[in-house]
Amino acid sequence: MKTGDVSKLWKALLGRDPSETEVQRAESFLQTRLDDYREHSSLEAKTLPKPGVFKPETAHERLVFNQVEREGEDFTIEAIIELNSLHPGEGVRTIASRWNGGVSSLESCGWRFGVAGAKAGASAGCLVMHFVGENENAAFANETVVSSLKLELNTRYHVAAYASSSDQSVTFRVRVASAPTTDIKSQTVKHRPLEKIGTGVAPLVLGGLSIKNDDLFDGRIENARLSVGPFPIDSTLSPQQWTPQLAVWEASEASALSVKWQGSVSSAKPPDPKQLAFSDLCHVLMNTSEFFYLN
Repeated sequence: MKTGDVSKLWKALLGRDPSETEVQRAESFLQTRLDDYREHSSLEAKTLPKPGVFKPETAHERLVFNQVEREGEDFTIEAIIELNSLHPGEGVRTIASRWNGGVSSLESCGWRFGVAGAKAGASAGCLVMHFVGENENAAFANETVVSSLKLELNTRYHVAAYASSSDQSVTFRVRVASAPTTDIKSQTVKHRPLEKIGTGVAPLVLGGLSIKNDDLFDGRIENARLSVGPFPIDSTLSPQQWTPQLAVWEASEASALSVKWQGSVSSAKPPDPKQLAFSDLCHVLMNTSEFFYLN
């Protein structure tokens, strides 16, 4: 801070030049506040989110995979997750998807695995699977398959779903990640016949859809795996023991797969520590009796 800046502030607010003592005190105050703001900015820069944290309205909303082979119409998707909040409406906290949000073309066929929102009635917080495909009338249709397996917030779970198009069913599994494998809860839910679920063009995505919408995950996805057919035989084991399938992702390690984060990036510039410190000095002067009772 320059002495001239302090003098300009005194003249603007108090209509006079500062004394030598006032200048020294002001510069000392400014330096202290400047050091505080710089230290705070440095701590913020070093405080990075845990690997695998997904958060709406941030740069880490969705993780998009490239060049993952198609899983067909009989597949298993599983993940280790910790959910921080439910969708506030009837939407879904999406764990994983192969869907672009459309419902009227072969390109839009696909699926989405997630957790029902807060306004989904009795299904709020339950695992759900959504499909888009061709029904028995050769018309495009969508189908939501809802389980009764409810998740608690801020709890680590191993969640999984086996989608069997040939059997028109989804088998859901959930287990608290720290619990023994004997504590797995499972439920099979039938749905209306749908074909061509695997013909869509959307890439595999964690945390949302291939397009921007508000059905985003809020929490942490530590591990995820996509495989062909029923639950792999090692599905009950820890993720470190999972065998490679179509896609295996671990947040704490650099993935061999080609992935890219997508999300919202703020264009706002971070505040200037010098301006913040000078603003604090302005407030100090404006609260002095001399400011209120100018001659």
